[in-house]
Amino acid sequence: MNKVTADQIKAFLILSKETKMELMMRRARYHGTDLDIPETEQRRIEKLERQLLFYDALMALMTQGERMLIKKHVVEQHTWTTVIHLFEEKWHYQPSQRTLQTRVKGALSKLAAVCNQRLDFDFILECEDMKAQHNDE
Repeated sequence: MNKVTADQIKAFLILSKETKMELMMRRARYHGTDLDIPETEQRRIEKLERQLLFYDALMALMTQGERMLIKKHVVEQHTWTTVIHLFEEKWHYQPSQRTLQTRVKGALSKLAAVCNQRLDFDFILECEDMKAQHNDE
């Protein structure tokens, strides 16, 4: 089994917004209709749901502060200035950009380490089509 890296975790988290959008659009396509969902479409929906379960599992592993940093900067791609402002509003503390960058790097490393220690499968490999689609763009 391949080791999961912090960079792979980051790329996976970045793509989560696109995954959520695709899942919602595919579900909406059949919502309230009498159309039967084709088997290939159902498999795709299940795969997207599984990817979002992986995402939720990673987010659950982090502290509240780590989750906020990862969600706001990595996933939603807000600037450091915005993230610092949000951090200050929530915790009444204004950390430096360098401090937050270090915390993000540490959180991603922690996620990779736990995945490598606890999982007997490579969840990144199971989400390989996401990576391929992202690299094609």
